[in-house]
Amino acid sequence: MHFPFPSTSALRSGFCLHRVVWALLVSILLPASSHGIEPIWGARGFWNFQTSGGAIRLLHQEFLQVPDDWRSQSGALGLNLEREKDPDKPWFIEYQRLGGEFVQAGLAEKNDEAVEWGLKILEYGFSRMDREGSFPQPDRYHSASFFIEAAARALLLLQAAPGGDRWKDAADRLRPKVAQAAHWMARPDVHADNWPDPALIETKWGERRYGHRRYLDAAALGLTGILIRDTKLVDVSREILRDGLSFQRPDGVSPEKGGHDSSYQAVDLMYACRYYQMVADRTVRREMEPILQKGFAWMVSRIRPDGTIEDIGNTRTGPGAELGRRGKPKTVDFQATAMCLAHWGWLNQDEKLQKEAQRVLEAGQKKTP
Repeated sequence: MHFPFPSTSALRSGFCLHRVVWALLVSILLPASSHGIEPIWGARGFWNFQTSGGAIRLLHQEFLQVPDDWRSQSGALGLNLEREKDPDKPWFIEYQRLGGEFVQAGLAEKNDEAVEWGLKILEYGFSRMDREGSFPQPDRYHSASFFIEAAARALLLLQAAPGGDRWKDAADRLRPKVAQAAHWMARPDVHADNWPDPALIETKWGERRYGHRRYLDAAALGLTGILIRDTKLVDVSREILRDGLSFQRPDGVSPEKGGHDSSYQAVDLMYACRYYQMVADRTVRREMEPILQKGFAWMVSRIRPDGTIEDIGNTRTGPGAELGRRGKPKTVDFQATAMCLAHWGWLNQDEKLQKEAQRVLEAGQKKTP
């Protein structure tokens, strides 16, 4: 909405003066987007971040490299692709979460093939879902949370991005499947099994040993709740999120298996930023802000002058790391670190954090052969 400044002669009229005052009041009270300033909240705001330049545009590049024969491929990725050749191998639905990254990057960079390949990856994943909405594979709750978050995020971006309605048919097919999977996660018996009463913590940990899973699970359910306008899912997500806020140590660490981990701290903050922007209302954002500020302060303290990340003392990555799905030691996630720095920097108009994101990403690219 645009209100031209009145001429001097117009101001001589009381009637015109009244109109000017009214126009100014309307321009102040209406939402920012109504007079040319895009809001930062919601999926539209997240879309604006995806096209904001800097580190986020560099992060997209990996997900613009679509296989030449993608149309003839099934859409299976990682161990899931290997399982197609050897049924005795395990599969994990989390590998299909990369479909969301292809959709995200393709939309932002106007690469239709990347979007279509991403949707095919997601569709393959949902073709493995059972009737109750779960994915019958090892670690099925945690593995599913990655996939559900990615699918919900991709569909929200298709709604927000100009031209995203070109994939309306695919989005319409996927939306009820995302809802079904999220409702399985939130089912009382499944929720209680994976988020057991803290009083039972000595006999059953579930998700509670892992700080990042609080924000991941909250994002998976919260983004789906926003996507399908399901307030009950949002309520469950808020419960998990607040558990995460209270779990943070005074030094800003979100513990992983009882200690700090600079890589999982980044994953934690990446999902927290998505929740903060796309799900949280003003009250929840106010609760999150001091926690996120402390979390980022600790994470930045672990970044070395050359952009690499200190991993000494990490509980899960770095020296003496856990083994991943493929039996290899887990390493620091430079992409998640750069992503959350870029996102929080953009949300707060903090150029220093955004430059730090680019520095970390460049250091990570040098370490990758």
